[in-house]
Amino acid sequence: MAAGQSATSSIAPVKVRTGSAQQRRSGKGPSTQKYIATKVTEGRDANGKPSFKKEIIRYDDALGNNPVVIGIQKTGEKLITPTTDANASDKIGMKDGGLLTKISIQQMESTKDSFGLDAPAKDNFNRDNGKSGQAKASDAPIEFSVAAGGASSWQRSSPLSQGSSGAGSGKTREQFDKNLKYPIDIGNGSQDVIKFDMLKYEPKSASGTSGEGGRIGFGNRSSTDSRIIGSCFLPIPAGIQDASSVGFADDNMNAFQAALAAASMTGLKGDIGAGLQQLGDDAKAASNDPQTKDALAAFFTQQATGTQNLLARTQGIVLNPNLELLFKNPTLRTFNFTFKMSARNSDEADEIIKILRFFKQGSRPQRSESNLFLKSPHTFKIKYLHRGVNAEEHPYIGKVKECACTSVGVNYTPDGQYATYTDGKLVSYAMTLAFKELEPVFNGDYAEDGDASIGF
Repeated sequence: MAAGQSATSSIAPVKVRTGSAQQRRSGKGPSTQKYIATKVTEGRDANGKPSFKKEIIRYDDALGNNPVVIGIQKTGEKLITPTTDANASDKIGMKDGGLLTKISIQQMESTKDSFGLDAPAKDNFNRDNGKSGQAKASDAPIEFSVAAGGASSWQRSSPLSQGSSGAGSGKTREQFDKNLKYPIDIGNGSQDVIKFDMLKYEPKSASGTSGEGGRIGFGNRSSTDSRIIGSCFLPIPAGIQDASSVGFADDNMNAFQAALAAASMTGLKGDIGAGLQQLGDDAKAASNDPQTKDALAAFFTQQATGTQNLLARTQGIVLNPNLELLFKNPTLRTFNFTFKMSARNSDEADEIIKILRFFKQGSRPQRSESNLFLKSPHTFKIKYLHRGVNAEEHPYIGKVKECACTSVGVNYTPDGQYATYTDGKLVSYAMTLAFKELEPVFNGDYAEDGDASIGF
């Protein structure tokens, strides 16, 4: 583009809350929608070098009807100057660091390629846009909610950078906040809470024949209390439950298979002759049945030739399969939770963001220093506490063994619409968590009536 030419950004929707101060802080209550775009015009400064002026335009709708210029930022000026058509909330947004100022920076950036600028001209473009270098992600998300008629008391912060050992460095984080809470004042009361302790993962060791109680297998992990590296307290959500199940499957073994198995087991125990004798005795006893000879012939014919169902085809009978439901394996319990978190102030918003990071980062696999191996993620211990964050475990809710966090989901628009405070922090977050126990629950975990090792 030549000097005097202009380019206009796309129109961005901006939601303005118009209710009470409390409603505006919570992101709820009545609101009005604005539609904002930025027009950039190229000119020349006194030295004949490119310069750029931007105008902030407000529309009645997303189609661009009834455009009104509400602010102008001329070459060399750092601030946007409101026009006489700007209303109170427009003026708030166009202050230094305000909502509309941030939007205009991003919108002006989106028009840069329209001017076909060389490197020096791009530097002038960035200068006149109130920034140097390329746009930063934190400069201006397009959609914001703003408090109409007044400045926000919230200031942009970086809650994740505080106390984040190794954050963003590729190193494994092994220490987290041990007192994360939502609501932030939940520790001041005596309501029941759910506590998530993050644990440093510890594999089991093979115990061999010298295991506990002389049992062959694997040893136990160390105490969960000794491996806590972070903790989070949340209100107990609705729908808490546990379900236990075991695996059973149909199985069959006909009489001939049973006889061969019995003879084989006898022989393997050291008396081959007795095994063969037993097989002969079983065959002799079965021969008293008039159909046994044909059945034996069909059975061994099937074994030799690979054919099937000879008895059914020739005599209309089948061997009794002795069908039985047999135990196969235990299963592992799963636990699912959903928490909706709405911030009432800036500190609570920061706490919510830390909680989301707590579960997201804690459930991710770890890399070895050589990057050759991946290590297990941290694990979790879930406890229901009765009457406060420092209380004992709830005696009437089943207890949970050490778990892996298998899934973390975050809904950034749980109320069905996008809404933020003026600093960009979202009004509400909905977090879904899925856990699976590392070990099954056994009969002995319940011990005697009244024992609370695994609950009731």
